[in-house]
Amino acid sequence: MRKKLYLALAVTIALTLAPPITAAAEEAQPTSAVSVEQPADNQTVQNTDNNAAASSTTTPATNPATPAAPSDQGNSSNKATDISKKNKSTTKKTTKESSRKTTKSKAKSTSKKKSTKSKAKSTSKKKTAKKSKKKTKKKYKPVNAKKLTKKYKSKLSKMRGKYIWVNKKNYNARAKFESQVLIDISYKELKKLSQVKITKGDFDLMCRVISAEAGDASSYKAKELVAETIVNRARTFGGSHPLKSAITARGAFSVVRNGSINRVRLCGETVNAAKDALIKNSHPKNLLFFSAGRYFSWARPYMAVGGNYFCLSR
Repeated sequence: MRKKLYLALAVTIALTLAPPITAAAEEAQPTSAVSVEQPADNQTVQNTDNNAAASSTTTPATNPATPAAPSDQGNSSNKATDISKKNKSTTKKTTKESSRKTTKSKAKSTSKKKSTKSKAKSTSKKKTAKKSKKKTKKKYKPVNAKKLTKKYKSKLSKMRGKYIWVNKKNYNARAKFESQVLIDISYKELKKLSQVKITKGDFDLMCRVISAEAGDASSYKAKELVAETIVNRARTFGGSHPLKSAITARGAFSVVRNGSINRVRLCGETVNAAKDALIKNSHPKNLLFFSAGRYFSWARPYMAVGGNYFCLSR
């Protein structure tokens, strides 16, 4: 029995120290004649352990497919770079589009701001122009017929060249002409500043009487004196048409009776003489009479101009 045990131990030691035996070598080796139950079991255990060790040692040689993994990693990295490039290009495009949109929106906003500023400036300019017109619009200074300025004399000389022939049918043309030749004033302002109530018809009648009595070729002074006598007489008359009442009074003016006021030439200087007399008196307010050729014996002599002798009431 002891011999058998020693032999089993020797076999096990030899197996452990011996190199691993492959399956082909095992088949080539002859089977031992000794067959002991317990050592056989130990051999099987030892063989299984050796086979496991052999399999573990041979695995590095039998696993050559593992180095294929780096190629897959390279493909994935290339794909990642391509995707990143695409993302960069798309981001660049989006940034360019956004920048274009922002520039367009900025340009539109700036144009709108400029238009609003220009509108505001234009409205402010208009307002300032209106205010300046209101401020710069000076009040009309009445003319002193005794002391005419050079500017006013030059204006009168220009208006002397403008005229219209009077007849019974051209009243509208006369009214338009008379409003156009007024110097430094409009008809509305004249109506406000007049010492007596006037209408366009009464003003036209007054201008025709002045032109017929003083003569269209006479001086401004002669015309203005006739105009002042008419205004001074109109003050004594009431009603809505004091000028017409003073002119058409019985025995007042011979040119009205004989109808010569409808056959005269009316110039711009005559119209302005009537205008100046209506706004302000340059001569005494009791200047009420005049005649051709001599002074009245029952009145105070005042001045002789242009063939007419003007008198003051006593």
